[in-house]
Amino acid sequence: MPYRRTPAVEDRLAAAREHLVEQATSVVADAGWANASVTAVAAAAGMSVGSVYQHFPSKQALAVEVFRRASGHEVDVLGEVLRRGAGD
Repeated sequence: MPYRRTPAVEDRLAAAREHLVEQATSVVADAGWANASVTAVAAAAGMSVGSVYQHFPSKQALAVEVFRRASGHEVDVLGEVLRRGAGD
């Protein structure tokens, strides 16, 4: 019978991935894109470099996720500012 991840395992992996993205975002904010190495992100997240690659196939994939979330946040903030301004 093939291995199937239990809901608890899925939740643990999702939490680890979320923590990793949060720490990667923090590293980028502090050190910039050029200095946001996988090693630096792994250290900030308290993970091994290999663990990072279990969640993301490449540094680029991790960077895309960080950028996607950051840009999504910026769009949300701008939308809120525009909605508030429309009510004036």
